[in-house]
Amino acid sequence: MSSDSSVAGYLAPANSPAPLEDASFEDFLHDLFVGVSGMDPKLVRPRWQVEPPNQPTGDWMAFGITRIAPDTYAAVIHDAGGNGSDQLQRHETVEVLISSYGPNASKNLSLLRDGLQIEQNRAVLTQNGMGLEATGEMIPVPTLAKNQWLRRYDLLFTMRRQVLRSYQVLNLLSSQGTINNQVETVPINVNAP
Repeated sequence: MSSDSSVAGYLAPANSPAPLEDASFEDFLHDLFVGVSGMDPKLVRPRWQVEPPNQPTGDWMAFGITRIAPDTYAAVIHDAGGNGSDQLQRHETVEVLISSYGPNASKNLSLLRDGLQIEQNRAVLTQNGMGLEATGEMIPVPTLAKNQWLRRYDLLFTMRRQVLRSYQVLNLLSSQGTINNQVETVPINVNAP
């Protein structure tokens, strides 16, 4: 794989700021949900884990990213500074399903939903190129486990985030060729200053 456009082949993004992905994105969401809800960090956990821990007793939450939908087209803007690079920018809609369990399931999920409306609580989203789009309705989903009904409420949390990636597409320093229109043929020779 090429490191820049001076050689033919595929280009990988440069080591530039990129969106949070995978475990680091889950860690970010965990800290956001813990901070806004005020719940014990050990009782707010990713929904799908390689080795799921035992189900807690009392109040707890689980969350999982259920959808990442990119806008159809990304913007690619050339930055002529230095040797040059292309900046890819796109936006994604991210949906996160949050489930709250326990005797205070509704209360805890309401506190999280309402707390996300407060600007100071959303500041961490803004600092990371994200923003709140919507918090859906709370849906009761009682769950049967070990012949006992568990109180559970689900909430769909939707956010938008910006994705920025840099590719080492170098400035064009010179070019030679011919422009041929139907009237005349014009030779061109372009050299960068």
